[in-house]
Amino acid sequence: MANSIAESFNAWFAVEREMPVYTMLDQTRIRVMQMMGERRDEAQLWTSQLTPVMEGRLKEGMEKACRFNVHYSHTNVYEVRSKYSYVVDLGTPSCSCKKWEINCFPCCHGLAAIQAASLDVYAFMDKYFYVDYYKKCYDFPIYPISNVDMASSESASNDYILPPNAKRPPGRPRLKRFKSRGECEKKLIRCGRCGKMGQHNKKTCTEPI
Repeated sequence: MANSIAESFNAWFAVEREMPVYTMLDQTRIRVMQMMGERRDEAQLWTSQLTPVMEGRLKEGMEKACRFNVHYSHTNVYEVRSKYSYVVDLGTPSCSCKKWEINCFPCCHGLAAIQAASLDVYAFMDKYFYVDYYKKCYDFPIYPISNVDMASSESASNDYILPPNAKRPPGRPRLKRFKSRGECEKKLIRCGRCGKMGQHNKKTCTEPI
């Protein structure tokens, strides 16, 4: 199970996670609101069709593609030769190196075939890499919340409800999240009673001897 996004999010909010629930939610809202605003303004300055990171990757791939030999086979199918030979199908589109399918971005062999076919490179780009699509992701802002002009009700009672009496449990408070069942594999141990490998020990062993 891949949970890179969850781990990155937890690392980003390492300080906020130790705050009370209400404060944590409010600080999370502020950080996300500020991040979206900064990225929205940053995207307005971009003049390329793709985001700067993907434009850099495209430029790097085009430089590698210039060193390859491309041979035409039939409609939309090419053989690209460097140290090894790769089959590129522009109709699918796909490449035998599998990087195009995995990354959803043309590999250097695919770029070489596109150049040999005299086609527009940007026609083979996924829509998620375009600047226009990036702007749509941050088009809807998170609006600030104001609590200054909230009028207090005169009919509200002056009696305050106190929190219930609670006793702090023993031990250090838990900071890490609970992992899902399929996220980590349990290690097998050898039982000192029955000698079998499993998830039990001699205290919890129920095997007949």
